Amino acid sequence: MYVLDTDILTELAKRTPNRHLTAWRKRTSPDLLFLSICTIMEVRKGIERARENGATDSKIAQIEKNWQPVLDGFRGQILDATQDVAANWAFQLRRNDKHFADKLIAATAIHHGFTVITNNDKDFSKFGVQFLNPMKAGK
Repeated sequence: MYVLDTDILTELAKRTPNRHLTAWRKRTSPDLLFLSICTIMEVRKGIERARENGATDSKIAQIEKNWQPVLDGFRGQILDATQDVAANWAFQLRRNDKHFADKLIAATAIHHGFTVITNNDKDFSKFGVQFLNPMKAGK
């Protein structure tokens, strides 16, 4: 089973996503794909930043309209941050608070025994979590 990093969800929401990611997604059952509650927070944060940076109400409505079907596709497959996830997250954050959101996604995947799907190999390789980058050829 897999936890999608926010960068993967963002890529999948594009009109023309990465072809390697698209091929991987077509081969993978939707029942195996999950999101961390952290990804929902990151999407909402992006919408709020757009609002703060002067996006019009109609632009915000369009962004939300575009994202809602993507998020609805994961209904019932969004993983909460439990006490065990929080403990692992604190362990991940013990030395520094960099990559705050990525570390929560990693802690969630570790707790559930899932693999993170990400295009961010560099950071996830430091978190002690299994990860896969299907955006690279041959994955």
